[in-house]
Amino acid sequence: MSLILFSKQTSNRLEYVLNLIFHELLGLDYQLVTTKKTFTESSLYKVNYSREELTSDLQILPEALLFEKNIDEKYPSLGLVRQTKVLFHNPRCSFGYDIFSACFYLVSRYEEYFPKTYDHHGRFSSSDSILTAHKILDKPIVNLWVQDLIREINKEEEKISFRSRSFDFLSTIDIDQAYQYRHKEFFRTHLGYAKDLFGGEIGKVKKRWQVRKRRLRDPFDSYEFQFSQHQKYGNESLYFIQTGSLGKFDKNLSIKNKFFQKLIKKIGNQANTSVGIHPSYNSFHQLEKLLEEKDNLEKLMGRTIDQSRQHYLRFQLPRTYQILLDLGIRKEYSMGYSDQIGFRAGIAAPFFWFDLKKNERTKLKVFPFCFMDITPQFYYQMNPEEAIAVHRTLMQEIKNVGGFYSSLWHNESLGNENQWKGWQQVYQNILADTTKEW
Repeated sequence: MSLILFSKQTSNRLEYVLNLIFHELLGLDYQLVTTKKTFTESSLYKVNYSREELTSDLQILPEALLFEKNIDEKYPSLGLVRQTKVLFHNPRCSFGYDIFSACFYLVSRYEEYFPKTYDHHGRFSSSDSILTAHKILDKPIVNLWVQDLIREINKEEEKISFRSRSFDFLSTIDIDQAYQYRHKEFFRTHLGYAKDLFGGEIGKVKKRWQVRKRRLRDPFDSYEFQFSQHQKYGNESLYFIQTGSLGKFDKNLSIKNKFFQKLIKKIGNQANTSVGIHPSYNSFHQLEKLLEEKDNLEKLMGRTIDQSRQHYLRFQLPRTYQILLDLGIRKEYSMGYSDQIGFRAGIAAPFFWFDLKKNERTKLKVFPFCFMDITPQFYYQMNPEEAIAVHRTLMQEIKNVGGFYSSLWHNESLGNENQWKGWQQVYQNILADTTKEW
C-alpha cells in the first residue's frame, strides 16, 4: 500500500475517480478510509480529502460533486494553478483545486447530460463543452492534473514511486462505404450512371465505367496500402464495419454481397487487427435493428463482436451507452468530435464509463480518439503538411504524459484521390511517429 486517503464519507463517484487516478493512471495501491484514527495512525503517505484539520501530508478541500447522487447542472470555477488551467478552483485549498471532482466531471461527461442543443445529427456539440470555452480541448488535461498531483506529492523528496505509463497508439478505420463504384448492385450502379450523366459529370461517368471494367482502381479501395503500412510499422489496428441497410447516411454494400463478405474476412485475417461493429445511422437507439446488424457481422466473422463505434459519432448519454451494454458491447470508440481535434473527455487514456443516471461504474470501457481524418481538412481548412504539424504537436502532448493516442480514418480518405490527394502521407507520418523517440 502506497497511500492512504481520508474522507468523511465514501461514494460510488469518489471510489470511481480514485481508482481511475491512482490505480489505472498511476499504478498505485491506495486505501480509502472514513475513520480518523485509522488515518492518523497510518505510516503511509496521507491525503486528507476533507475540511477536517487532520495531520496529513496533503489536504484537498472537497466540493460536493462526488457526494451527490443527483445530477444538477454545474458550472465549475476556472483557475490557474502552477501554470495549468484547472476546474473546481479553490484558492483556500493549499493544493489549489479539487482534482478529484475536476477529473470526475470531465471523464463522466457530466456536461453532456445538459446539452444546450443537439446538432443536426443529434450529437452533443463541441461548442458547448467547457473545455472548448476555456481553450483546453487540445490538452490531455486530466493526465496533466494527475502529473501535477504526483509532483506535489514528491515535491521535496520522492515519497511515492508510481508506474510510469508508456505511450500507446491504436489506428482505427471506419468502413462506411467499402467501394465507390465496384461490386454495387445493378440498380445502384445504373442510378449512379444516371446521376452523373444528368449532372453533367462526364468525367465521373467515364471513371465509373473504367473502374467497373477493372481498368482503374476504385477510389475507395485503399486496403492494400493500409495493410502494408500497418505491417511496416507494427501498429495495432481496429476496423469498424457498417452493415446496416441502405439509407440517406448509410451507403455500404449489403452484408449479403459476396465481395463485401470477402473483404471483411480479409480485414479480420490481418495480423494485429480486430473488427468491431459500426452501427448504422438508422439504427440509432433502435435495439432490434442494431442487434440484427451485430448478429450479421458475428455470423460472418465466426466470433463475438464486443467493440463498436457509432456512425457519424452519433450518441447521446446515457441512453446510447446503456443500449450498447445491453447488446454485449464492452469497448466503445465514439468519444471524440468530428469538428474539433482534441480530448472530448479531457483524458488521453481508456476509462470505464460511469453511468450518472444509475450512479455506478459500468463494464463499458471507453477508448477516446483525438484526431479524425476529416477534421483538419474540412473544418480547419488545412493541407496535408499543416495536418502533419498539428498531429505532431498532439502526439508530443500525449507522449509527454504516457497517454493513449487513437486516430480515426476512413478507407476513402486513404485512397489518395480527389480531395484526399496527398493525405496518405499524413497517415504514414502518424504511424511512423508512433515509433520515434521524441
